[in-house]
Amino acid sequence: MKDAQRGKVYAAENYLHKEGLSGARFGDLEAIDRWVNSQVLQSTWFIKHFPNGPKYLRILPGRQKTSSWAYGSTELLRLPLWAWTPLTILHEVSHGVSRLKYGYPFGAKHNWCFTKTFLALIKHFMPQGKELSTVLRKQYVARRVRHRKPPLLSEKTRYERQQRGYALAAELQEKRNNEIIDFGIIGRRN
Repeated sequence: MKDAQRGKVYAAENYLHKEGLSGARFGDLEAIDRWVNSQVLQSTWFIKHFPNGPKYLRILPGRQKTSSWAYGSTELLRLPLWAWTPLTILHEVSHGVSRLKYGYPFGAKHNWCFTKTFLALIKHFMPQGKELSTVLRKQYVARRVRHRKPPLLSEKTRYERQQRGYALAAELQEKRNNEIIDFGIIGRRN
């Protein structure tokens, strides 16, 4: 399954990093472990909103090259040194939390399930979280990142859209049938 929004999500987050809004960098993995496992995952708010969320995440060091990836799952976080900011840590936590809340494949990629979870975690656990989540949401809107659950369509609307799609596909096929390609020149059949 393609992760269609990943680049746009990273671009929105990079805006926050460039503006210095990603939070103070943690000094060591033990501090990250205390924050994630004691203050985030064990908070009353987290347990209320994500009852199936992880109860504990192992915090492991990541590769220390600049091209290395941070990694978040339902069981562990692997964080290289560059990823030791609250914003990046919550990004990785959101992968596991959204996967447990919405199931696979919905929580696995940077789709609306992930971005909705990420905005909620930022709003609650970052300093000035409400303002920061508003800034990130505006970045999502500017980049056309899906961050809300899509509306459910009525049977009638779904049927109408399906018929419109069939009509457009038939029209396109008719255009293709009427065109010939001869040495790069497009012409019409008579």
